[in-house]
Amino acid sequence: CNDDEILLWDQCYSIQYTTELNLAGESLSGSIPQEIGLLVNLNYLNLQSNQLSGSIPSGIGDLINLDILYLQNNSLSGSIPSEIGGLINLTELKLYGNQLTGQIPIEIGNLINLRTLALFNNQLTGQIPLEIGNLTNLNFFLYFVILYILPLPSVGSEFLYLLVYLSYTSKKGRSVARCPK
Repeated sequence: CNDDEILLWDQCYSIQYTTELNLAGESLSGSIPQEIGLLVNLNYLNLQSNQLSGSIPSGIGDLINLDILYLQNNSLSGSIPSEIGGLINLTELKLYGNQLTGQIPIEIGNLINLRTLALFNNQLTGQIPLEIGNLTNLNFFLYFVILYILPLPSVGSEFLYLLVYLSYTSKKGRSVARCPK
């Protein structure tokens, strides 16, 4: 690779000019390199349906221009890094079908442009963070949280009611109210 490029999965990518990286279903294995965070102009990253393992690198949080992040259907483990909360331009985040553990980080609430958040088919535990209520553009996440995160996080009955309400109104195309603090 040249000085202005990085090597990812035996391929050189321009640090400045790479805006999309679609390696879905390419039989990639091993971990996601920390260096992926150097692709600061990336707005689309699709690594779904590979055999990627290990943790999601914290360097993902450096991809501040990212609009879409698809990491679903791999073998990723560990917790969802809190640095994901820095991806304020993100509209779609799909992490389902991995082996992620721990709690949903409260920093997810910073992703105010998020429309899709799919976390099911992992081993996530703990409470659903109240900061999810900041995500007023969501139209996908809440339905799957209620059905797929087991055991159901211990949340107050008012918050659980709000989740059901938000799920229902999102599917009906109605506007979604903010979660009260």
